Amino acid sequence: MSDPAVLLAIARRELGRLLPVLDALLADLDDGKLRSRPVPTEWAPVEIVCHLRDEETEDFGARLRVVVEGGTQFTPIDPERWAVERGYREAVPREAL
Repeated sequence: MSDPAVLLAIARRELGRLLPVLDALLADLDDGKLRSRPVPTEWAPVEIVCHLRDEETEDFGARLRVVVEGGTQFTPIDPERWAVERGYREAVPREAL
């Protein structure tokens, strides 16, 4: 399966399934739980949602193009820096979705 159109269609279909799953997982969490980190070195649920949003909008397409075009190197990203600079923990969870 190396047809770029097929790969893109599959990727879009799979990504389309993510929002309802995330919405269901987060539905019963209050604001405190959404912002609370299980341990200091792990992200809070709202940070994870923001990371997924930014990955999808800024990084996923670029990585998909590299794969489809037969490339071997991805442009590096720094998710930890993004979390701090973009204020993931202070984000409004429903807006991030």
